[in-house]
Amino acid sequence: MDNFVQSQPAVAHSPSAMRDGADAASAAQSVISTWEDINAALCPILGQQGVAALFSRSLLLTSAAYPWLMRVQADTLTHPDLALLRTVLQQQSRDSAVAGGGALLHTYYELLDSLLGPALTERLLGTAVAH
Repeated sequence: MDNFVQSQPAVAHSPSAMRDGADAASAAQSVISTWEDINAALCPILGQQGVAALFSRSLLLTSAAYPWLMRVQADTLTHPDLALLRTVLQQQSRDSAVAGGGALLHTYYELLDSLLGPALTERLLGTAVAH
C-alpha cells in the first residue's frame, strides 16, 4: 500500500540490515527487533492470539514467494515464534533474509491496514516500525 511504502521503512531499508558486510544474522536481528516492537505495540490491543493470527496469515501469504518461511508456520496460532523465525532467517543468504523478512513485515502491515485502515495502522505501528 502507498501508505506503507511512504511510512514504513521495512527491514530492507534499515541501516543494520543494509550496511556493507552485514550478514544474514544481522538482517535476522533487524527483522526480529521490528517484530518485538510490533508485538509490544499490538498485544495490548489485539491480544496475543490476534497478533499471532495476523502473523500466521502473513506467513502463509508471504511463503508463496519465500517458501522457506513455511518452516516458521508450525506453532504460530498461539504466539509468533520469533526464535524460529530468527533461525530460519539466519539460514538464508543475507539478501534472501532481508527480502523475505521485509516482505513478511510488509504483508503484516498490509493485512493490519486492511482491517483497521491506514490512519489507525500508522498510529499503532508508526513507532514500532520506524527504527
